[in-house]
Amino acid sequence: MAPRSRGKAKEKKGRGSLMVEKVPTDDEWARMAKFGSFTVSDDDDVLHQFPRGSTATVLPSHCSPGEDTPSHDYWVARIRDIRARVDEVGENEVWVRVQWYYGPSDVAGVLKSFNTKPCGKYERILSDHFDYVAPEAFNEVVNVHQLRDDDPEQPYIDRDSFYSRYEIERQARRLKPKPGTNSCVCAKPYNPDDPSEASLMHFCPRPRCRKWYHRTCLVKQGSRETCTARSRSLRLISTSPDDDQPMSLSERIPMPPSKRTRHSHGGNGTTKSDDVDPTVASALDQVPDGLVLVSEQPIVRGALYERGGVSGNVRAVVNARRLVYEALAGKTTPSNWEELVLGAPGSESSSTLDDTVVKIKGKRTNPSLLCPECSSAI
Repeated sequence: MAPRSRGKAKEKKGRGSLMVEKVPTDDEWARMAKFGSFTVSDDDDVLHQFPRGSTATVLPSHCSPGEDTPSHDYWVARIRDIRARVDEVGENEVWVRVQWYYGPSDVAGVLKSFNTKPCGKYERILSDHFDYVAPEAFNEVVNVHQLRDDDPEQPYIDRDSFYSRYEIERQARRLKPKPGTNSCVCAKPYNPDDPSEASLMHFCPRPRCRKWYHRTCLVKQGSRETCTARSRSLRLISTSPDDDQPMSLSERIPMPPSKRTRHSHGGNGTTKSDDVDPTVASALDQVPDGLVLVSEQPIVRGALYERGGVSGNVRAVVNARRLVYEALAGKTTPSNWEELVLGAPGSESSSTLDDTVVKIKGKRTNPSLLCPECSSAI
């Protein structure tokens, strides 16, 4: 259901009488006193603060206060401005100017061609729809995370968190970016809530690619290889988020040219002999086991990969590979490497080692897949 329209009156109890709270006009709003935040008390008389610039959930018009409303059913809005006028008894009557996040069904009401099926239940679309809302309708301050398909450092998004990947311009009837942009050879958008294998996606982090591909699409078009588990792990580590030029892991280890083993490169910069090269094996033995484990994971997202949240393990794997490259080059691995890879403990965008290791329901192993663009292991 769309957010309430501007101009709709809201009734509330005030000082023992029933009064009608009138939405301010634009001219009246310009004369009202500005505030940096407002507070709302709950049933236990605990005050909750809502600062200007924050994002909050708002009770939908069809729901009653105290009703058990699922968190994903709340409306979501950015608090753009807070002002107040003095009522007839000398008290501040606070109003809040918000910018609405639309739900998928709201967008479909504006753009008939918009397909809501690939959207998750916590997905919201930032609109250019502004409104005045009374403070009593606000529920709690929340974060709306950005989900970006081309970001190799996409923060972890928990499955119970709000997120956004589109913006809608209502008058122009335009959605940005176009759904499916930078998404697979099939150009179909990612469906975070679909529990089928068809929605599992793999990411190539190389700068010239940085694109997600459906696992089923890669298998169907033959973008896979046959290799040993050890070789597969090393090939994944070698898929760099910062370099398009092929380079084997052994070449990242500084040593005199006369002592370097000469290898022929595979398609993604790894070598067939990396899995038996004692120099590489010895260097990786000096790196924390957990860090190596994360760096050799395929970058995956999808509902079947439950522990990956909405965004998958992309940031953790990318950061782990960078630290491994530094370790191979002779740098000491920082003692806080887990925080650098997984995020600050306790933060909303942090993950764990278990979250990062790709375990798919009903699958013992992950297929050895290749990027259709650069032939890197993904």
